[in-house]
Amino acid sequence: PGKEPQQVYLTTILPKQIKGPHLHYIRTGCFTCIRGNARFVLKVDGEYQVFYSGEDYEYLSVIVPTGVPAALQNICEEEAFVINMPHPAWTPDMNDEHTADFSDFDFTLPDFE
Repeated sequence: PGKEPQQVYLTTILPKQIKGPHLHYIRTGCFTCIRGNARFVLKVDGEYQVFYSGEDYEYLSVIVPTGVPAALQNICEEEAFVINMPHPAWTPDMNDEHTADFSDFDFTLPDFE
């Protein structure tokens, strides 16, 4: 309660590409991959947590709380479509886009068959 989505938007990720990592201090994200498959890497208390969503993962929704950096990665051979339903809604003057360091995470994917 109190974190209901206030906006819905679609982002796309090309095969094997990564979006992020990003860090938001104001917004909570709720992501669902609706086409293809995506890996969501969150860094919680210095430890990585990995979640999957999409066609092969029952379209799991992944919640990214405020203050938790996250990266999204396409893990399939087609463009992935990911819906985000953040709270609060993004506005141009929000200034809530921050970078995060995931240099110690191995984003390597096995070759596609």
